[in-house]
Amino acid sequence: MLGDTSKIYRILAQTEGATITTDTSKNMTASDEKVVAQKDIIAPKGKYQPFVLIPICTEFQWKYGQINFCPRCGKNICESVGGDYLEGVTDRLDFDCPECEANVFVHIISTPEETNDIDIEEEN
Repeated sequence: MLGDTSKIYRILAQTEGATITTDTSKNMTASDEKVVAQKDIIAPKGKYQPFVLIPICTEFQWKYGQINFCPRCGKNICESVGGDYLEGVTDRLDFDCPECEANVFVHIISTPEETNDIDIEEEN
């Protein structure tokens, strides 16, 4: 059900002359994200068409390099490669994209957050 799982979201809003795209930095439910989008992202008197919330993955998965999108077509593959296990991370993957049928190998070696964690541990 929409809104039960906390995830990071991408918010898209459009007028005739502009597109606003922003990503959240923390886990939120879809219902909480709608409130944030309406309060902080969407101009109160702007003439926007309805905005869209696109779930990406959890904050934990983002921090540790979860593979979320096909690099060829942009299809969100997070849930189809294990993203339904919310504290799991798939940072190396060889897959056939269900959308564009490309055979893809992706390996996220490290993320800025992981690098910062390692630097902090080495200093201590």
